[in-house]
Amino acid sequence: MDAEYYQPLFLQFESLLKETEFPIVNIGSLVKEGYRVVYENTRILDEDFDSEYHVKFLQAANVLSGFPTIEQSSMGWVSRNDWNRYPQGRMKPGEILIEVKGKAEKVAMVPDDFLGEVLVTGTLYKMLIDEEKVDRHYVFVYLLSKFGYSFRDRGKTNTLISYVNKDDLYSIPIPIVPRDIQAEIAKDYQRAYSSYERSKSIYNEAEALLLHELGLDTLDLSTQKTYVANFSETVEGDRLDAEHFQPKYYRVLDALKSLKSGQILPLGVLVESITNGQTPLHHDLSEGDITFLTAEHILDFRINYDSDKRVLKEHHNQKLKKTQLQQKDVLITIKGRIGNAAVVENLSKPVNINQDVALLRLRKEYHPYYIAGFINSLAGKALTEQIGTGQINPFLGLGNLQKLMIPIFEQSYMDRIGEQVKQKVREACQTQKEAEQLLEQAKHRVEQMILGEHMTDEYPS
Repeated sequence: MDAEYYQPLFLQFESLLKETEFPIVNIGSLVKEGYRVVYENTRILDEDFDSEYHVKFLQAANVLSGFPTIEQSSMGWVSRNDWNRYPQGRMKPGEILIEVKGKAEKVAMVPDDFLGEVLVTGTLYKMLIDEEKVDRHYVFVYLLSKFGYSFRDRGKTNTLISYVNKDDLYSIPIPIVPRDIQAEIAKDYQRAYSSYERSKSIYNEAEALLLHELGLDTLDLSTQKTYVANFSETVEGDRLDAEHFQPKYYRVLDALKSLKSGQILPLGVLVESITNGQTPLHHDLSEGDITFLTAEHILDFRINYDSDKRVLKEHHNQKLKKTQLQQKDVLITIKGRIGNAAVVENLSKPVNINQDVALLRLRKEYHPYYIAGFINSLAGKALTEQIGTGQINPFLGLGNLQKLMIPIFEQSYMDRIGEQVKQKVREACQTQKEAEQLLEQAKHRVEQMILGEHMTDEYPS
């Protein structure tokens, strides 16, 4: 009975599908197995991640929006007991994952070569398409198209926290095009995915470049189950949590101290300012003219400016004036998934950030890509992990962030490394854009077949 279900666009798309020359089926008739998974007792852990006792835990935040895929490196961990208790929640190659709670906008497909043990959160719905009936890549691209998105959006309940139930999800109509066309669309997607994987590989090279230049690419970051910390160390560090004193962190610091002709300085002395944003009180983030970023939009070296969150100009120019993004700012995630650093470049519009993102304005002598490169390196990740707090929801306070130790050398040397990192990041970014363009072409092919002679400005490609 909710009015949103009968929006004109939904009705028009429904009518267009009825007019196609292709047979229409519902998703439910294509699914080999599918279920909504609910975990009431799972705990996100922050301790010694021994695979004998823990498995990875996929949340909706680990599903990327720009190129819809899974970010495995930032997953949390849960007890292996949950793995044993919830076999229906185990992630499998080829499954399509659909967000069904909250914004309910994310869709991803588990890679065919996926290996490992991952448990899926209850806010994602798992489906394995019966490929004797239809190609799963075609179904996935259709779900990403304007038709698939509209029908998923239509299924949301009109409540404070949106939810898509099984029946509404399974009732999404899909036109079954000839097998040869499905195969072409599958190839389009696979080309896009391969390009995206290449971009990830280049980003990884950027993360490893700085440590390689410093001669630290063989750091020992293994964990130990037992170790000793003196009382004087707990007083000096103002910490009592055992994880803070893991020997691997001290091995990293010792390696940095051993570097010739350099020194290590706290991040706080390298910046002109360091702050974080805030979310305007009582503001609906779907309204406003200013793009608003949260931690989910910041990955290592990557900023996704296609946020659907907005704030008003008055927020941007008044309460959030200090966090108006500028060229060469460095952003760091400080809540949930902490320690992802990216440099602000190519700003084409006003942008601001919320309280889960820190903004660093560096002193002129420090290359932003040198600083971001170290923070994103294995050494930087380890030290960031050490100064963070919280187990279920990790947090990196600005005070602790300023204590993050950075190796400092002559400016010309840091500039050279910074420029090398910058070039790698730009190469990776360009490759990722190519992947996104290839995926857009695949979606366009699907939409064009359905719209046919109905292609108008109202339904642009």
